[in-house]
Amino acid sequence: MSEARRKTKLKALRERLDELSPTPKPYNLRVMAERVESARVLCDDAYKLFQRINGRFEEEIVWKQAAALFHRTLDEAYPDQFWESFESLQRGESLHLDAAITFLEIDPWFFRSGYIKADLLRIICRLTLSATDAQRLRSVVLAAIDFRDRREFRWFCKLARRVTTKEFKTEVENRIQVEDKGIQRRARWVLSAITHNKSFHIRRASKEFRLGNYKDAIGHLNRAIFLEPGSVRAFLLRGKTYAMLKNYELALHDFSRVLEISLSDHVERCSCKYDRRHLYWSPIRKEVEGYKWRAWTQAQLKEHELAVEDFSKVLDLSSDRHYALRERARAYYRLRKYEQAMEDLTQCLKIDPADADTYFLRGLSYLGQGNLDLALVELTESIALDPTLLDGEHYYWRAKVYRRLDKQDLADKDFEAARSIGFQALPKEDMEH
Repeated sequence: MSEARRKTKLKALRERLDELSPTPKPYNLRVMAERVESARVLCDDAYKLFQRINGRFEEEIVWKQAAALFHRTLDEAYPDQFWESFESLQRGESLHLDAAITFLEIDPWFFRSGYIKADLLRIICRLTLSATDAQRLRSVVLAAIDFRDRREFRWFCKLARRVTTKEFKTEVENRIQVEDKGIQRRARWVLSAITHNKSFHIRRASKEFRLGNYKDAIGHLNRAIFLEPGSVRAFLLRGKTYAMLKNYELALHDFSRVLEISLSDHVERCSCKYDRRHLYWSPIRKEVEGYKWRAWTQAQLKEHELAVEDFSKVLDLSSDRHYALRERARAYYRLRKYEQAMEDLTQCLKIDPADADTYFLRGLSYLGQGNLDLALVELTESIALDPTLLDGEHYYWRAKVYRRLDKQDLADKDFEAARSIGFQALPKEDMEH
């Protein structure tokens, strides 16, 4: 930077410093809030010019003056007796409640004011409120819905639950119908708080799912998704429920929504430049579940190529590899890609050498390759590890191996064993694999 440009910037900073130094009269909270933000920006700009470089004495003086001004404007931003009123409210005294509500009604936006609002909202939720106070606070919540996202918004939701009325609920529901996505989202959050919230419906749905009442579970999950259309938990559980009802197309749609939401969540978190690992694990875990269940659903729909792609994604994202390797091998087997299936199954045995299903799939893969002797060995090992696997399907396939080896007596015994366990004959298209 040239000397002339440096002096020009320094002069501009001094002019802004002189402009902000006098305390505005009479007191106006909105004006004071804007003054704090202007002083904060001035302090940042002064530091950028100074940058703690030796020899920049004039810049250092201006920066220190700007920092002192910023702290002074922050102190002067709050009304007289504000902190005494705050402490009184903390003690449960309602004497200064009017001042606190006025502060929330004006809703000043300046450095760390959100923390103060959150504390005020938390305290007010514990106090006894008059009808007039409740009406004013309902207007505060509606204004917060209309304004913008903020870190303390969950406390506005809790306040809404404290002061809700039928008319207030109607006002919130009307805001869900507007075009602005932000207002829609915040209105749903508030509606979730004042009615049975999203978490309530998901808990009830989980209970119904465990009891096998899948249609009732879907009803609760539909309501949870209405209250929060971006709920990964609700979409994931609804997808599983549809899968249990064998409605695979709807299940596939829900698992795809899980991936869309969790991937956007992951990108949003990464853009925040936080490097704490736990901030990333939550969306990644949702991705893994989404890919895992979508892959399984693709397999039920006989879209085995797509299933292979999704199981591969699971392997990229998760350290729990056994399930994904085995099910990808199953998809490869269905595609008659026996060598790829055997590669995955070999890795499975390294992870769990006693998995009967892995030996079963290896037996089928050897059978697909025409290697009857090895198929017989693997299927026999599968039966030894778990005689009731898949309702005795491994007996059925070993019987077919015995038949091709001209050992009809042994084949008949295995067919009978499969039937006794409960195995039903496969459709023709599956028998051909």
